[in-house]
Amino acid sequence: MPLLALLACTRPDLPAPDPLSVDEELLRTELTALPHREGSQPTIVLIVLDTFREDRLAAWGGEGLTPNLDAWGQQSAVYTGMQSVSSWTLPAHASLFTGHWPRRHGAEGSPPTQPGQAGRPLGPELPTLAERLRDEGWLTVGIAANRGFLNKGWGLDRGFQLWLCSALEPASPSQNYVPADRMVAMAQQVLEDREDEPLFLFLNFMDTHTPWVTRAGFGDPPRDPDLLLDPEGRATRWKTVRGEVLRGERLPTELELQVWGEAYDAEVRWLDHQLGGLLKTLEGPDLYTVVLSDHGEFLGEHGLLEHSKALYSEVTQVPLMIRGPGFSPGLDPTPVQTADVPDLLLAALGLPVLTQEKTEDLLVSELYWARRKERSDPVLRARFDHIQRSYTVDGHRLIEHSS
Repeated sequence: MPLLALLACTRPDLPAPDPLSVDEELLRTELTALPHREGSQPTIVLIVLDTFREDRLAAWGGEGLTPNLDAWGQQSAVYTGMQSVSSWTLPAHASLFTGHWPRRHGAEGSPPTQPGQAGRPLGPELPTLAERLRDEGWLTVGIAANRGFLNKGWGLDRGFQLWLCSALEPASPSQNYVPADRMVAMAQQVLEDREDEPLFLFLNFMDTHTPWVTRAGFGDPPRDPDLLLDPEGRATRWKTVRGEVLRGERLPTELELQVWGEAYDAEVRWLDHQLGGLLKTLEGPDLYTVVLSDHGEFLGEHGLLEHSKALYSEVTQVPLMIRGPGFSPGLDPTPVQTADVPDLLLAALGLPVLTQEKTEDLLVSELYWARRKERSDPVLRARFDHIQRSYTVDGHRLIEHSS
């Protein structure tokens, strides 16, 4: 009998197991099956805050939302010139793992001739950061909350000896991911279990992605709950309003902008609170920790909501903070992108880099075609089903798209 099914079989007179216990038991079983690694290589922790806007952090102008991340960043190299290679999860993570832009690694949106496909997976041709570290003696473990594009079918698990994503229990029917408190508990479990071994741990947190949930103690109740996705999957005005705005029928109202911004900020506070305990354990002279976002989020700007629709700064300018030997604390304005991160790490470790692909001070972001849910609406398909590229140099940005 599969482990999850076995754990679900409880006596009728006993309460059902807590979801965290199920996840922890699954992780414990998987860790036990992994080989032990010998060596003096440092621990590496790579943390992606999915859908996290840079302007919520103090180094990028945020005020008081992220005290834990801000405090941790004061002792880290903070790359204020960081830009994502795209505005959604799949191509950004593929670049983070391979060191190449979407046009090279190919893990991006599918063209109109393939309307039923959500995107193209990462192929086996390019080596990945996890493969390089695994071959150099690291134990490679990935835990991903994003069940949409980080499950094994998309190829981003390549090189990881343990990858947990779709086997983990989601929070609710529509909040289809593992929340930050459970992610942190599992991360700490891995770090404690393999504390004396060379470890590369990748973590993906989804809490600032829709649906935004205002949790007690982290934000006021929404002024109009119907303007948000219901975490239990019940229909609200969100879908109607979202369609009207994205189709260009009207601009968001002041109330809508306030509700979305406040709900997003509540999730930012919740995520920062949960990360606080984890970040305190990620300190030491022989430890590398990277914190970044794969892309940002539209909260009504440019008549847009969520992400993956365009390449404006709200979704492409993202935070990047690195702590470890060779990275000097302080603000660093060097222009860097998602594709540069693996080679920054490998170079600091004294290992061969994955690629020499670099555009000097030119930052390039790419977006290929509309997502599947936009293609179902003729107006949205006409607005978003294009190839888009943005070019940024010295603070000036040019965005082009196919007709």
